[in-house]
Amino acid sequence: MSGAQASKHRISRPDLAAEILLDLVKQRVEEAQEARAAALARPRRARQPLYLLGLVGLFLGLTGWNVVRATQRPVVYTPQEWEASVRFRIYLAAQAVEAYRESTGALPTTLAALGIDDEGFSLVPGDSTYTIVAQHAPERLIYRRGDDLAPFASAYAALARGGRP
Repeated sequence: MSGAQASKHRISRPDLAAEILLDLVKQRVEEAQEARAAALARPRRARQPLYLLGLVGLFLGLTGWNVVRATQRPVVYTPQEWEASVRFRIYLAAQAVEAYRESTGALPTTLAALGIDDEGFSLVPGDSTYTIVAQHAPERLIYRRGDDLAPFASAYAALARGGRP
């Protein structure tokens, strides 16, 4: 090789220094990007166990609450709502008995003959009168033919108000 060709392929010291410096800068930039990506990824991973720990605590708390509540009898109806319900069912039964008596001319022997299969309700027929007895309520409720039916009829309105008279 001649001297001119050899000098073309030879890197001068300033070029070599610039290339090394450029490589170092690229390497530092890549390291900084990797460090930033690792720093952003770390908090997400660190929060996951905290969320998991919170969910486990919530699950255990709800499980304990359900176990305690399972031993208690649920309150479906208040005593007032239950009584209003029984009174209204007595009203309906009395209406059914009267409709049966008007259509056949006789009193039914049981409420089941009218299609009323309500456990705890019974019909006690007499010669020209009848009594409907409800054993559901905390107290025994009785309706005799000829008694005022309005308190029994108004029980529906009490149910609509949430059992309040």
